[in-house]
Amino acid sequence: MKKSEGTAARGGAGPGTKTRSSGAPARVQPHGAVFILDGATGVVRQASANAGELLGVPSAALVGESLDILGGDLASQVRLRMRERVGETPTPFVCATRALRSGARGVAGSIHRTRDGVVVLEAVPCPLPDAASDSRDLANALGGAIGHVGGATRLSELAAGAAVLYQKLTGFERVIVYRLADSGVGEVVGESRVGPCDPWLGAGFPDLDALGSAPKGGFAARVRAVADVAAADVPLVPPLLEAMGSPPDLARALLASVSPLLRQHFRDAGARAGFVSVVERSGEPWGVVAGYHPHPRPLPPALHKACDLVADLVAARVAVIENFAQVASASTIRRLDEHLLAQTLAGGLWQETVLDDARDLLALVGADGLALLSEGQIRRSGHAPSDDALRGLALWLAAQPMQGGVMARDSLPNGLPGTLNEGEERMGVLAVELSRPGGEFLLWFRREAARDIRVPSKGGQLAGLGSRPWSHADVASAKAVAVALRDVSMQVRSMSYLLMEDRLEGLSRALQGSDEGILIADGSGCVRFVNQAFRRNFTLPNQADLTLPDLRSAFGTSAAAQSLVESMLERRESWVGELPVDAGGASQACIALRVEVIPRLDGFGALGFILLSSIGAGGDADASAHSRPGADASRTLESLGFSSRHAAELAQQILALVGSAASDPGHVRAPGEALH
Repeated sequence: MKKSEGTAARGGAGPGTKTRSSGAPARVQPHGAVFILDGATGVVRQASANAGELLGVPSAALVGESLDILGGDLASQVRLRMRERVGETPTPFVCATRALRSGARGVAGSIHRTRDGVVVLEAVPCPLPDAASDSRDLANALGGAIGHVGGATRLSELAAGAAVLYQKLTGFERVIVYRLADSGVGEVVGESRVGPCDPWLGAGFPDLDALGSAPKGGFAARVRAVADVAAADVPLVPPLLEAMGSPPDLARALLASVSPLLRQHFRDAGARAGFVSVVERSGEPWGVVAGYHPHPRPLPPALHKACDLVADLVAARVAVIENFAQVASASTIRRLDEHLLAQTLAGGLWQETVLDDARDLLALVGADGLALLSEGQIRRSGHAPSDDALRGLALWLAAQPMQGGVMARDSLPNGLPGTLNEGEERMGVLAVELSRPGGEFLLWFRREAARDIRVPSKGGQLAGLGSRPWSHADVASAKAVAVALRDVSMQVRSMSYLLMEDRLEGLSRALQGSDEGILIADGSGCVRFVNQAFRRNFTLPNQADLTLPDLRSAFGTSAAAQSLVESMLERRESWVGELPVDAGGASQACIALRVEVIPRLDGFGALGFILLSSIGAGGDADASAHSRPGADASRTLESLGFSSRHAAELAQQILALVGSAASDPGHVRAPGEALH
C-alpha cells in the first residue's frame, strides 16, 4: 500500500508533532468551567467564558474575587488543597456550590499547579448524590481491576481484559487497545464493544500512531478526552495573564482543548465523544487505549485519574509479559551462541551454523523467512526473497542510517536495485546490522497480507498491503541476536588473527634465515618485508616506509635495471634477469633477480610483489673462466657419443653464447622463456 503522511514510522514525525495532542491555547471544552488562581492567595485571575452559564456567576465578576462567591464548600476545598502544596498532577475531588437554576449543587473538580506557579481549577457540574455514588463504584471497580488485568499471562489476554475494564469504567460503546508499531502502522490487539459495531481487531490507524509518536511533553496529560466533537471550545477571560503577558499552560488540564487530529479521528470513526489513554513502557509510548461513543459523553475528573491508573497497571503487566518473553529469547540466544562457537571451533563456518537454528530464530520474532548476508554469500531459510532482491536490499540498507543497528518495515521499499520479480511474494523486513561497512546483515521476513488501514485523510477505510507490524519486543530480540552473532564473529576472527600472526611469525623467521634475498610488497607498492640477504645484495634507502619506487636507485641505471623498473612498476609484469652491481675494486658481480606480480583473486589489480635475488658469476670473468665451461662442455658431448671434432665445435658455440650473455647483462629473459 502507498503510505500516507500518517504512516511514517515512529520517531519520524514532522516539526508540528509536539502539538498533536493539544488544541488551541487558552481555550477549554464547554462542559466544564476553568479558573486560573493566584498560587499564593487563591484569587481568581482568569475564568472560562462559560462560568456564568454553568455556575451562575459571570466570568468578568469572578476575576479578582475569591471563590467564596460561588457558595458551598468549593472555596474551602480549594484552600485546603493549596495548603497541602498542590502538585503538577491533576487531583480530583467532589464538592458543592450554591443551588443553580437546574437544582444541581455538585461539582466534580480537579486541581493542579503549572510550572508558571499558577493554580488551575477545573469544575464540571453534576448532581451531588451521583458524584458520591460514582466515587464508591469507581473504587470497587479499580479494586477488581488489579486481579482481572494484573493476572494476564499473554498479550492478547491482557489487551482484551484491559478493553473490557476501560469500557466498564467509562461506559463508552467501543474501547480498543492499540499497539504502536516500530515500523509502519500498528494494530488493534484488544477490543470491547456493545451495540451494532463492526469489529476492528487487527485494524491499523495511522493517526493513532502519529499521536503515540509525539515527542515526550506533547502529550503531557496521558489521558485526553473530548466530550463532544461538535461543541465549540470557549476562551478564558481575560485572554492573557497580566503578570506574564501570555496564556496559562493548560497542557495537563483535563478540560483543555484537544488537537484537531484527535477530534478528526473520533469524527471519522462516527463518534461524538471519545478518549485516548497512552500506555507507556519504560518511559516510551507502547500503545494507546481509545474509547468511542455515538453521543456526547464527558469523562469526569475521577475517571480521568482512574484511566491513568489503569494505564499504569497495563504498562506494568506489559513489562512483565515482555520481560518473560525476553528471558525465553535470552535462553534461545544463549544456546545459539554456544552452538555457533562450538561448531566454529570444530572447523565450521559460523555463517553456516546460524541456519542450523533457523527454526528457533524464526519463532523468536514470529517470522516466515530468514536470510544471512555475509562475506558476499547469501544463506536463507523459509520464505525469503530472491538473491537479486536480497543483494539490492543489502545495498539499500548499507546506505541507511540504522538507529541502533536495526530497521523494521512492514513492507519492502519500492524501487530497490534487483527489485522483486513479477509475481514474487512481497514481505515485511526486520534487519539487523552485523558489520559496517562490511555489509553483513541478518534479515527476518514476514509475508504481506491485506490489512484494514483506516486513514482519515483518505476518507476512512482502505485495504492496504503490509506484514503484521514488528513489535518492540521483536526488535529487542533481533538486537540481542545481532549482539550474539557479532560477538561470535569477532571471537572467530580474533582467533583467526592470532593463528595468522603465529603463522606469519614462523614464516618471517624462515624467510629471514634464507640465503636468497627476499623482498615482499603489497599491491599498493608498500614494502612489507625485507630479509638481510636482500639488503646485502642491494643498498636500500634507510627509511621506515619503503616503497617499490624507492628501489630505483638501488637497482642502478643500466638497461636491465630500467627494464626491471618499467616492468614492475608501470606494466606490473613479472621479470627474470640479472643486474650488475659493484663487487668492490674494479670488479662487478651479477645479481640474478626474479620479480613475481601476484594478482588478486577477484582479478582487479595486484595482491602484491615478490622479489627474489641471488649472486651470480661476475660479468668480467677472465678467459680461463670462459674456457673451463667450454672444455667441460666438450668432454660432456664426447661422453654422449659425439666425435671429438664435432664435440669441440658445439662446445665453442656454447662458449660464445655464454660470453655474449656475460658481455650483455642487459639481456632479459621473459618469465617462462627457455634457454637454447
